[in-house]
Amino acid sequence: MPPPPPYGTYQQSSEDELTHLLRLHIKKDKYFEKVMRKSKWNWPMFLFGPIWLGYRKMYAECAIYIGVLSLMSIFLMLLGSESSGGFAGMGIGMAILANQMYYKKSKKTIDKIMQYHSDPEVRRNLAIQKGGTSGWGIVYAIVIFIVTAAIEFIIEDALL
Repeated sequence: MPPPPPYGTYQQSSEDELTHLLRLHIKKDKYFEKVMRKSKWNWPMFLFGPIWLGYRKMYAECAIYIGVLSLMSIFLMLLGSESSGGFAGMGIGMAILANQMYYKKSKKTIDKIMQYHSDPEVRRNLAIQKGGTSGWGIVYAIVIFIVTAAIEFIIEDALL
């Protein structure tokens, strides 16, 4: 089987197909509409942060978010500060950017599917398979959170 063509060399399919595949990828019509109109606030992201990222299959973003929170915590620990303004600011910023991030990630996934697969049925199945939500993503976020909390605890214990 020959390798797929380089990214961007496929013939662009109709916008209707792209929108249809995005709808299948995102799955929930109500959330699809929110993402497509680039809603500026995401309550689940604000309230649950990394768990929402894991749930939406944004695994790298989840790990980065938890990592940044952990580094902020370690930095504050080293300074002897207990200010949580940075955490609140990051939570608000992520809640504002969450829908846009999810749209960009979804569109990139659909673009790759359209690039490498010409069969509409394969495209449809892959959009469904790679999209939606993941219960295991919640577990992933919790495990990463526990590991980073344990590392923070070890560092704090070593500093005292």
